[in-house]
Amino acid sequence: MLFSKLTQIALAAVVVVGSVSVASLLNANASDYHHNTMKMASTKKSACPFSMASANIVGTAQKAGMFSTLIVALKATGLDKTLASKDSKFTVFAPTDDAFKKLPAGTVEMLLKPENKAKLTKILTYHVVAKPLNAGSVLKMPTIGTVEGSNLAVSLKKGKPFVNNSQITKTNIYATNGIIHVVDTVLMPTD
Repeated sequence: MLFSKLTQIALAAVVVVGSVSVASLLNANASDYHHNTMKMASTKKSACPFSMASANIVGTAQKAGMFSTLIVALKATGLDKTLASKDSKFTVFAPTDDAFKKLPAGTVEMLLKPENKAKLTKILTYHVVAKPLNAGSVLKMPTIGTVEGSNLAVSLKKGKPFVNNSQITKTNIYATNGIIHVVDTVLMPTD
């Protein structure tokens, strides 16, 4: 009888010690899981798309190789310096060279003349938003205010995104100071 009492006490001690060890192990694993999850979350936060970009908006557009006309126009107005700034972030609805070719013959050449700098600046700033907006943010807005002062109308037509009558053909090209969305038509502000 004494032996069975000692056995019961020993078994109870093993169960208690075992429970404490299992609980400690579970708490340690939960703590490790929480720590690892938080570490992964903070890693994701620090991997900002802007910080992963290699150039500002102008440099990114130059590297893309499909915005030569836009770059020439930006330089003619001095807006290339503004869009290269590291102190501000922008969204640019960037017309491709093919978009500029859709304009009536001679339009680009006329706009690049020094006496038409104000008109060209108005057109270019109509393509710029003074904050970074990724594609998801753009599609949630019915209109977007531009640096020029007018709004762009945002819509989906047959599942394709548009600003005014220009289709957004590529989205979320990140630069160190903003985001480029490619458009297939030059946007023209109303006078």
